[in-house]
Amino acid sequence: NGNFELLGIEPGAYTLEVSFLGYETIRMPVEVKANSIVEIEKGLQAKSISLNDVYDAEDTASAEPSPSFTRIEKKTP
Repeated sequence: NGNFELLGIEPGAYTLEVSFLGYETIRMPVEVKANSIVEIEKGLQAKSISLNDVYDAEDTASAEPSPSFTRIEKKTP
């Protein structure tokens, strides 16, 4: 679950874009008004992805972790 709070946003019309690897990107218009709170509850839809490169674990053990991955879990039926 991703919860975010954005502070100091000037009033006006914006396009909110939410994306994460393995999920469909969503874009939606958001109107920010002075001295108000905008709450948005929107879930991302999973999509299939294909990864082209395969690396040997020994070769990548010292590589820096990618900041785009926060957690990878194996799901079993």
